[in-house]
Amino acid sequence: MSQDVESGSKRAAEVSEAMLNVPGYADDSMFLVIRYGEKAKHTLRQCDWDELQSTLGQITDLWIKSGGGGHTPQPGSPDERYAKSAELRAHAFDIVKDFPDLARDFDRFMAACQATTAAMRRSGKK
Repeated sequence: MSQDVESGSKRAAEVSEAMLNVPGYADDSMFLVIRYGEKAKHTLRQCDWDELQSTLGQITDLWIKSGGGGHTPQPGSPDERYAKSAELRAHAFDIVKDFPDLARDFDRFMAACQATTAAMRRSGKK
């Protein structure tokens, strides 16, 4: 193993250990998000994985803008945000629907993403 790889591996282990000590980070929700993400990444085609990531990012942005996770709600129509979020959720599910494990756990994954984001926000406010 080269020195750069050893150094990188050591740094990754240090970051991982530090993050496990952050309240709200190392809970079941976070591990579900990690496991689901890894499964999706290794199951989906790269283009579908990229599309899923982009879509989930847009859903999260809308959730935050609507005040999710303790954020301050931003101006705008809640009905429009809800409709857009539902459209994006349907698109994300469409990407994983042909993979039984991913489809079965999709709603739990989405809820865990929100719970993890909210927990990370709370732990950062202390």
